[in-house]
Amino acid sequence: MKKIIFSTILLLALTLATATDFLNYIDENINEENYPNASAVNIFTEVTLEINKDLSYSSHVKYIKKIMNYKGKKRYSDIKLTYNKDFETIELGDCYTLTADGRRVDIPEEAFHDSEYFMTVLSPDYIRIWEKAINYSEIIPGNYIVLEYTKNNNDKRFVSGIEYMKDENPYLEKTFIVKYPESLNIFADVLEKCSELSMKEKRENGFIYKIFTVKNTQAVQPEYNAPNKIYTNCPIVYSNENDWTKAGNKIFAEFKSGMEVSEAVSEKALELTKNLKTDEEKIRALYKFTAEEFTTKYSDFMSMSFKPLPVDETFDRRYGSDRDLVALFIAMAQAVGIKDCYPALVLEPAARFEDFQEEYVLPAQINSIAAFWNNNIISPGSSSKPFGYGFDCNLLIGKKKPELIKYSYDKNFTRKKVACNFVGGNEYNLDYEIEFSGNGDFRTRTDFRNETAEKTKIKFDNKQTDKSSVLSAEPKFENLNDLNKNVILTYSQKNIGFINEQKNYAYLSLPLEKIHLNVGAEKRSLPFYISSPISVEEEFVIENIPEKQKIIQPEKDLNEQFKIGDKKLKCSIKISRKGDNLVFRRKVFIPSGIVPVDKYAEFRRIINSLNNPANKVIFMKKS
Repeated sequence: MKKIIFSTILLLALTLATATDFLNYIDENINEENYPNASAVNIFTEVTLEINKDLSYSSHVKYIKKIMNYKGKKRYSDIKLTYNKDFETIELGDCYTLTADGRRVDIPEEAFHDSEYFMTVLSPDYIRIWEKAINYSEIIPGNYIVLEYTKNNNDKRFVSGIEYMKDENPYLEKTFIVKYPESLNIFADVLEKCSELSMKEKRENGFIYKIFTVKNTQAVQPEYNAPNKIYTNCPIVYSNENDWTKAGNKIFAEFKSGMEVSEAVSEKALELTKNLKTDEEKIRALYKFTAEEFTTKYSDFMSMSFKPLPVDETFDRRYGSDRDLVALFIAMAQAVGIKDCYPALVLEPAARFEDFQEEYVLPAQINSIAAFWNNNIISPGSSSKPFGYGFDCNLLIGKKKPELIKYSYDKNFTRKKVACNFVGGNEYNLDYEIEFSGNGDFRTRTDFRNETAEKTKIKFDNKQTDKSSVLSAEPKFENLNDLNKNVILTYSQKNIGFINEQKNYAYLSLPLEKIHLNVGAEKRSLPFYISSPISVEEEFVIENIPEKQKIIQPEKDLNEQFKIGDKKLKCSIKISRKGDNLVFRRKVFIPSGIVPVDKYAEFRRIINSLNNPANKVIFMKKS
């Protein structure tokens, strides 16, 4: 009995010794005058990642945060903690409000909630994310939030992630500790150096401690088109892996173990590819079948078993996660003799720059899984995705020896041809032919593929930006149901007053494509992120423009370039004549990438110039 009492007293003493007295952090000098842009101030934050020998781990978090204004009240009065119910638990410690005068306000029991995350509601078969919500009491400007909790993870496959040492609100002090046994090989380091950061390492009782601390950080204010936080928020990366080949082998071995091809699946694959000669014809036929006949359900590949459901089961029920549908597609490809169709892990596209993903092996960066054949990303299960629809990203290809590659998707483009036919007087008929590929193709199929003629017209009218013209021929879409060909849109518009005349001058305004990049801000504190390449080619052939009319604007052809990373933005305008026809051509290519802050002004000038209404006008002088 004495031994039990002694142990209890010792445990209590240890708990008290490590407890944080948050009353010491109350400070009236932390106010809006000193922190004018903050909705809250993170006064003290400590995160300890404790990794065990079997790769289970716990993340211990405690912090005190002062609410500065009603924006902070709205954002932080409800704290939500997500966890995967299959292998994670959350243990709450102290959670309460401190008033400005140091009074503790406890949270009533009914203010704690545990419920399904919204993605779990959408896809309960594949997503098991739950959410603990804490509704804090008396959250008003000047009061403080105190939170302590531990998240336990028993997945044991990988330990990897990113801890950010900067936020949109300042940290007065934040410490991130990675603790692990000396027998483990754990990498933990800062990705982007920041002046406020200090680091140290110590060994104690068979454990290694890597300790990262920041004090008085500058806030990273959110901006439109900001890049991934790994480029701006002082990230600390950690992982138990140091080789993508080894990490890939673990995942692909488990994935391939569930790809037995049944007789029924083989027979269907052979039936679909009967009389087709080339591998490309066969792959496209299999893609059409799996895209149109199956539905992808929301899922999180890295939180699931890497082993897919039996191919037969997915085949019979006609839906599945991306993991299951990719397994089915590859199994069907193998059944018809195609051996070079591989599973591919898609790494987070927004973090693909500056070789970060190549240098640091973070399984947590794996975004999804797809099939990969002949330099095409194949994602079955969507009737709106054209064959090979993809995006710029890093891919880990599941060959015999997994290979990490930089993948560039070069099929994002819009090609527009407009015949401006003279009707009489000042009236023109504009006949449009627009070819969409990549993102434009996907959006067009999504919007119009299954719509009635009436709804198609309504949607089409709502999307038109040229209000000076009236639709004279209904829109027609070619290839909406053919995933192997680009969608082509044709329609006609009548424009009365297409050419405006003023004494010895005439001018016309062309309905050029808008470049949808938000560059409204004159200055930025963060780089500008372009998520997908933009490629637009436009040709206008305008009748009844006599050669004697001299073009005075644009004065000359335009060719402009601007470097973005290792690629170049290119735009050109060329005007030529064919008898009494005027031919206007514009080409714009903007690669995906990150524009540095010091280059933003020039980039903004170019984009604004492309969208400037004055630069869509051709001025002519009559002889």
